[in-house]
Amino acid sequence: MYLTSLPMKKAFIITLFSFLIFAKSYASENHPFLDYFTVNESNEVLVLNWQMTKGNTCNGITIYRSSDNVNFYEIGKIPGICGSELDPINYTFTDKEPLKNTTNYYRLQLGIFGNSQVVEKEIFDKSTLGYHIFPHPVMSTSFLYYSNENLENHTLNIINISGKVIKNQTSNKNYFAILSTDYIAGIYFFYILNNNQTIVSRGKIIIL
Repeated sequence: MYLTSLPMKKAFIITLFSFLIFAKSYASENHPFLDYFTVNESNEVLVLNWQMTKGNTCNGITIYRSSDNVNFYEIGKIPGICGSELDPINYTFTDKEPLKNTTNYYRLQLGIFGNSQVVEKEIFDKSTLGYHIFPHPVMSTSFLYYSNENLENHTLNIINISGKVIKNQTSNKNYFAILSTDYIAGIYFFYILNNNQTIVSRGKIIIL
């Protein structure tokens, strides 16, 4: 019995070692089971989308979130067999309570086949003032975020304490970049206009 079990033990050790190396490789930057993995903001929630590559399956997918890209916590789970041997399969998960005014980091655990790459997205609470400046006061480069769900053109006007417009810029994104080198240190005011020349937001900017 001893002579016949030794090769079996050796084969088991080799198989286990190979599996550990195999699983570890799936925790690399791009998981070979995924065609893509993205996160986008929609109406103040964050939506994760990913596609499992044709020919791959796993037993359950767990969704994790982190605020520092180090400590991850489970926020959701898709049980059962995921993926397909015949077709690529798309998945969507909505984080209805993302961490506000910071970066949200997400990763997937694909059953026993390790972790996906990490995707990240910042989201800011604009519900009170209609805008958010981060970081603020402005010391180098900051971003003025505002609501622009349809990605329409908006114009930002910067006003000094004398009431004079000293700078304006246009964006079809949901933010404007504010560079401290464009201004003398002090307090400034701003307002944002939409295509109809209606003020959609106004506030104060501190430049250091």
